[in-house]
Amino acid sequence: MAARYGGEEFACVLPETDLDGALAVGAGIEQAVRGLQIEHADSDVSNAVTVSVGVSMGLPDRNGDPTRLLALADAQLYRAKYSGRGRACGAALGVKA
Repeated sequence: MAARYGGEEFACVLPETDLDGALAVGAGIEQAVRGLQIEHADSDVSNAVTVSVGVSMGLPDRNGDPTRLLALADAQLYRAKYSGRGRACGAALGVKA
């Protein structure tokens, strides 16, 4: 399932997918967007639009609160941005990135 999650952010829920699988999906999304070659003259990274992907894996807490999972995905998104953009970074709950 994919859904818009904020102004320029999207979330994909990939049930029964491990971290490596989710990172592969994220990298595939990044490559597909890059392959469109949408011009982005104001970018310091590329002359075409790229995406940064933050991936998290785990289960929400037993009350169904996904807060930690979303926070981890957001932290990984910023990790992707700060390490050069146009890439996917990820971590699993309870495992250091």
